[in-house]
Amino acid sequence: VTVGTGRVFDADMVLLATGAESPLVSAVFGAAQPTGMQHIWWHTLLPRPAWLDRSTWMAGSVGRRLFLVPVGMTHAGLAVVTEAAPHGPVDASALRRLLNHWGALPRRIAAALDPAAPTTLRRVASSLRDMPWHRGAVLCVGASAHAIAPPFGQSAAQALEDAVVLGELVAAGLERPQLLQQFTQRRRERVR
Repeated sequence: VTVGTGRVFDADMVLLATGAESPLVSAVFGAAQPTGMQHIWWHTLLPRPAWLDRSTWMAGSVGRRLFLVPVGMTHAGLAVVTEAAPHGPVDASALRRLLNHWGALPRRIAAALDPAAPTTLRRVASSLRDMPWHRGAVLCVGASAHAIAPPFGQSAAQALEDAVVLGELVAAGLERPQLLQQFTQRRRERVR
């Protein structure tokens, strides 16, 4: 492995855990194919509702998710997941209109939104890299191999599962080709 400073390292195996849409992974493995699952994530802060004493989430019909978490005594963070991007401006007023069509809890949250609150929109897509996830001594893990639109932590959970499986295989003392093959076999169906 040659790093940016020109220093060269010899390695038995190199893990690429550089995240989704990594230029490094694309250079080694080619572009990942999107799976078609895309989510739009809205993020904002609002005054903490008096009734909010712990993280609260709502899973509605397909493509409707809401996560409300206290981030201090006076504020709560809000993440809202949809499948479609809004028409028009992305601001707290647009988020308020969206939530007013979702039911009782979202309407209560919408009423607490300050129309001037900074609001961010993030597009997240899932992708599954073609198998195998290894070339020579290089193994792609986590979102580099299987990016998942993050439905409340599942993306991170999959990366941790990769680490557990890899740890078990390394502890078993397998030779690299056998280790890489077994890693792919054990992880293939779960990430699909």
